[in-house]
Formats: sequence, structure tokens, C-alpha cells
Amino acid sequence: MKNMKNFFRLFICYCVVILFSFSSILADHDEGGGETGGDDTKSRVKADIRIATEGAYPPWNIKDASGKLIGFEIDLANLLCDYMKYFNCTIIENDWDGMIPSLTAGKFDAIMAGMSITDERKKKIVFTKPYADEVASLAVMKGSSLVTL
Repeated sequence: MKNMKNFFRLFICYCVVILFSFSSILADHDEGGGETGGDDTKSRVKADIRIATEGAYPPWNIKDASGKLIGFEIDLANLLCDYMKYFNCTIIENDWDGMIPSLTAGKFDAIMAGMSITDERKKKIVFTKPYADEVASLAVMKGSSLVTL
């Protein structure tokens, strides 16, 4: 139960960070406010956001039998895009090895691909707060010499 609460706290924090991260895009398309006033009835222009994932890291991101991207990160990206109604989101499949170079080259705007935050990666790109934590471990038989690994 405690892990589930921590997960939801991280999820909410991530959603808030994403919303604030894209606030400058929203501001560019906002017609209201300022000295000139504004007509709140005018519709906003939707901004396009391209989100990259690998499509080969279940259950986070994978392709189904038809080739459609599915998984936790795909669902989360779609939820965030639905919530941020002023964005048109496209989820793009990209090879893992080219993920960071493609982001820095502008081929997409964000990565959702189970990427761990490391000091080396922080030299090249900026991370939000983590939206999930994957704790991996190795299980062995009792008495195994592998326990000391």
C-alpha cells in the first residue's frame, strides 16, 4: 500500500512538472490578458508535441501484434496529452541508441522510454522529476553462492 501511495505521489508530481514545462508553449498561443485585453471566446491554436519512445521495453513501451505502440508510458503520454487540451501529441517510435541524439537534433520534443537519470545523460538533456521507479533484482535459491553478488 505504501509503494502504491508513493507511485501516485510521483505520478501527480510528474503531471504537474509536465504541465509547467509546457506552460511557455501555452503562453505563446494565449490571446488573453495584458494591456490589450483579450477575447476569451477565441479558440487557441493547438501546438504539436512529438513524444519518442522505443517500443521494445515491456511493460513500459512495446508494440502489439498489429504494430501499435502500447504500454504504461504510452498510456501515460496519452493521458497527459488529453489533459493538456491545447496540444496535438504524436508518439514516435525511435531506436534506443539514437534517443538522446534525436532529441537534441529536434526530431521530437520529449522522451518517454524508461530512461534512467544519470549524470552523463544530464550533461546532454534535462530531466523532469521521475514518473516511475523500476526496482530490479535477481532472485536465487536459498544457499546459492550467487547471493553475494
